[in-house]
Amino acid sequence: MKCDVIIPITERNFLMLDLVLSQLRKFIQCKEIYLVGKQELLGQCKDYACRFVDEDRLCDGLSYHTLRALITGRDSYAGWRTGWYLQQFLKMSYAFLCRDEYYLVWDADTVPLTPIDMFDAEGTPYFDIKKEYNRPYFTTLNKLFHGEIKKTSPYSYISEHMVIKTEYMRNLINEIEENPLLEGTNYFEKVINSIRKADLMHSGFSEFETYGNYVASRYPGKYRIRELDALRCGDKYLHYPPAESEIVWAANSYHIVTMENRRSMYPEIDENLDEYMQKYSLKELVDRCEK
Repeated sequence: MKCDVIIPITERNFLMLDLVLSQLRKFIQCKEIYLVGKQELLGQCKDYACRFVDEDRLCDGLSYHTLRALITGRDSYAGWRTGWYLQQFLKMSYAFLCRDEYYLVWDADTVPLTPIDMFDAEGTPYFDIKKEYNRPYFTTLNKLFHGEIKKTSPYSYISEHMVIKTEYMRNLINEIEENPLLEGTNYFEKVINSIRKADLMHSGFSEFETYGNYVASRYPGKYRIRELDALRCGDKYLHYPPAESEIVWAANSYHIVTMENRRSMYPEIDENLDEYMQKYSLKELVDRCEK
């Protein structure tokens, strides 16, 4: 089953974008790929055979500048997190532009390595889960929904990608906007104002955890749960961007690899990667380094 893929981007993503898009087209059933970014990036995006959405036109009142003003109005030191919150709201807001039943959000630093079906044979979407926990996500979640939506499972819905049912995301956003106890008018204002000030400059909200737990509560049984082999800190073990040989090597261990930071590769691995690729699988190397 094909659906549109939504990828928020900034200037720093272009070094990885060729690889991400080629792997998406190779391994994921994509309908159209939409790059969502500031209007100044349109010229660069024309080279990628994707559709482009101006981030300032996706949701009334939402832009980098208005969001930064909202965040720094609460904590003057938290402005550096504006882009991180913005990309979450862009993925959520696309629900009001989408005309299909589903869309797939995908982080611009995440590379699929093998074929991945996002729906089962009956057309039921998957939630790809992980094992992590950040308490502030659920403090905010509880406030947004009067305590009616809570963390109900032992796993995390954060997976750097997610199939979104358009109807469910619209309903989620509408519920937030209709909550009279939350300060603000638009849903993103209410989200920012619901995050504890102490958490705002760190990680105070997750669109993945919010949507996953909302669906589990409001629409139980509508998704299937699955755990893929995924490496979030791929930048510690692979060059940025990875060479083709590194991608082939990584694909023997993982379904997905995420490259979050272009300057975090372990120096010893950087110097000896060819040798390690011959000696270990990527998963074996990760296990050795984490011990």
